[in-house]
Amino acid sequence: MRFLENLKNNLTNRLRSPLSKFEKGLLIYNPIWGMLYLLISELYSTITAKTKHIIILGSKGSGKTTLWSQLQGKILDLAPLPTDQNKIESFKIKSNGRTVKVPATKDLGGSNDWVNSYESIINKDGTFIYYLVDLTNLQEKKMALEIRARLQKISNIIKEKKLKDCGLKLLLTNKKAYHQKLESKFGSPVKYVKEKLKMEKFKNLSITIDSYMMPVELTDSTDIEKIKDEITSK
Repeated sequence: MRFLENLKNNLTNRLRSPLSKFEKGLLIYNPIWGMLYLLISELYSTITAKTKHIIILGSKGSGKTTLWSQLQGKILDLAPLPTDQNKIESFKIKSNGRTVKVPATKDLGGSNDWVNSYESIINKDGTFIYYLVDLTNLQEKKMALEIRARLQKISNIIKEKKLKDCGLKLLLTNKKAYHQKLESKFGSPVKYVKEKLKMEKFKNLSITIDSYMMPVELTDSTDIEKIKDEITSK
């Protein structure tokens, strides 16, 4: 029954997501055959999809909920409310002919109240964490201190739980605003973040961080496709 429920949810999400020209044409020309084609393709991808444990963390207002919505193919809320804790149902990500299943997890708020909840979701071997850093807020000294402390916390959890094959990437959000207002003064986004976070202050990290930074605009479909391609190719 669980399998059928997942298949139903995946088919529903597929119909809500952008369809290929072939799929659109088939649904218009012959709706029954079109639905049958989508059902069979979803059945195949449900059976063959690899599982990837993805977690999205970051400071308040850095874009975590927006990124979850983009990965799920949901319509974006241009004025999202601050998140406390939302349940993320299992869903699939497709890119370049590859499909992965992302198991259910949680979208945690970015305030300090939720940092202790990191342990409840970082609990599987092979977990990949996207930590979001808002490029436009990093000038505040306390923000750099907060990010360093949280990255150290993540590393300690992985080490204490003896989790294997975990990874982390910093997604540097709001790159367009940074380019317009700050890049002429501080240089490239990656250089700016490395200097602000003072990477040398990290001690005994269980994960490599400074080589894994990617400036992104979370409303840019090209950047979202890059993230999806990265997830499905790991």
